[in-house]
Amino acid sequence: MKICHIVPSYYPAVRYGGPIWAIHHMCKSLVVLGHEVTVLTTSVNMHEDMDVPLNEAVDIDGVKVFYYPCSFLRRWFFSWPLRKKMQALIPQMDFVHLHSLFLYPTYQGARIAKKNQIPYCISPHGALVPELLISRSRYIKNIALQLFEKKNLFDASFVHATANLEEKNIRSVGIPIAKVEIVELGVDTDVNDEGVDSDPALRIDGPYLLFLGRISWKKQIDRIIAALPYIRNDINLVIAGYDDENLTVSLQKMANDLGQSHRVHFYGPVKGRQKQTLFAHSLAMVLPSLHENFGIVILESWANARPVILSHNIGLAEVMLASDAGVLVPDCPQAFGELINQLTANPNILDRMGKNGFNLVKERYSWDNRARELSSVYENYR
Repeated sequence: MKICHIVPSYYPAVRYGGPIWAIHHMCKSLVVLGHEVTVLTTSVNMHEDMDVPLNEAVDIDGVKVFYYPCSFLRRWFFSWPLRKKMQALIPQMDFVHLHSLFLYPTYQGARIAKKNQIPYCISPHGALVPELLISRSRYIKNIALQLFEKKNLFDASFVHATANLEEKNIRSVGIPIAKVEIVELGVDTDVNDEGVDSDPALRIDGPYLLFLGRISWKKQIDRIIAALPYIRNDINLVIAGYDDENLTVSLQKMANDLGQSHRVHFYGPVKGRQKQTLFAHSLAMVLPSLHENFGIVILESWANARPVILSHNIGLAEVMLASDAGVLVPDCPQAFGELINQLTANPNILDRMGKNGFNLVKERYSWDNRARELSSVYENYR
């Protein structure tokens, strides 16, 4: 099959977090299955432009990627050269996969695919969540829904959800959608222990909880810091990730006001062996987000045999509970702290949960398995 993925930003735009890694692994895994995969995207990486060749094909792991500049309306990822490429390429495709909502590439890609009778799907990547629709850019999103996104979603062959929770959220928005297909994401399962301790700068004395991801308001990292006064004094908190919302200062102040600043360590963005080192030596990975449609970082923690502590409104929370691979974050700081103390009183409990998560990743979440399922869904709508 000739498959075109249209996404506002693509690898190596890793400042956007898990979705960038997930989409690239999705595309390269489809190539391994024998599909011809082309990605149309922009050169935007948050507030920067990536140093990538523009207006020409770039081979990344067998995926043919075309990057185009955004000269204006950058927040909307508007690109006239990208539009011209979509007009030329989409009619040649067997299937088009659009990523995100409320952005120009998705809007224009859906219109061109519909005009040329090419089947397409849309992955909202958590954009269709009632709480998030009213929390940021509420009026702009509602206008976009009424003007074109409702029609684009209705005309799609299917809307791609990554978990039961995301499907529920999509349905609850009240947009008429013919079909929602749940296809989970995956993770690189080839984790190995060689070099895990290769970076001394990442080692800290004593046990620690780990938050790894974008430092964003919706991640609710403050909930972890608020629980620290109730957690054993020898347990630290490591926070690793990009801070494009400039929240580090306020989080540091909060820790200082609580008398816990000596226990909170900000490591900035990490990747590769550094990331693996932090996972491997953590007690658990904590993700108390307001909402996550899936949670790639959860799979990464399980791939390193470490359990997770999640808020209930995360896509993988249901799987976590069913597999005994972690626990839910309590609502109040004291209860959160007491839970951590109970879990760490017997390390065997955390190790058992981590092993359960590791086995789950191996059995269910390899990208080979995920790509085969997605490919089969594409075929059903051709």
